[in-house]
Amino acid sequence: MAADITTIKHPDFKSDVEYLKRYRLAYKGGRAFIAEFLKQYTIREDTTDYNIRAAITYCPAHAKAAILEIKNALFQRMAEVVRTGGTPSYEAVMKGDDGGVDKHGASMNNYIGNNVLDKLLVERKIGVYVDNEVIPQNATLRDTKSKHPYLYTFLVDQICSWNVNDSGELITLLLLEYVNNINEFGLIS
Repeated sequence: MAADITTIKHPDFKSDVEYLKRYRLAYKGGRAFIAEFLKQYTIREDTTDYNIRAAITYCPAHAKAAILEIKNALFQRMAEVVRTGGTPSYEAVMKGDDGGVDKHGASMNNYIGNNVLDKLLVERKIGVYVDNEVIPQNATLRDTKSKHPYLYTFLVDQICSWNVNDSGELITLLLLEYVNNINEFGLIS
């Protein structure tokens, strides 16, 4: 009997997910962090005292402020990165023209700054997937002019398993992807 693919997890995935919730909550701060990590001092602190302390506890999200400071410093320096030496369509896409690198008009620098840096700083890993539209067999150059590779990201807990060959090249990858279901009213359910 074949294994259920949804249960396959790489050993590194299991160890990463342990800390992932803590990292995300520390970055986010606020009531969710307090609810998860605030504990009673000792058995001498009764439930009423603990609930009062929990209600007035403030979480200033120092981790978020520090990470955003680093992210913004890196992002500002990215303006100095110039990508040249490709086809005119490549250079246009890198600048955000023709749909950009994400099909939503982002330049490469903008995409990295807004979709990759903060997650990479918080979670230590992120998957950037390069995809392309299906190009029909008999397509002409005119038909494919607006079609180009595009990027999207996978968070570390969506990268369930992988395997590399002896050269360290990725040969197999199992990703978890969330897809919106449209109900009979045309709304996402």
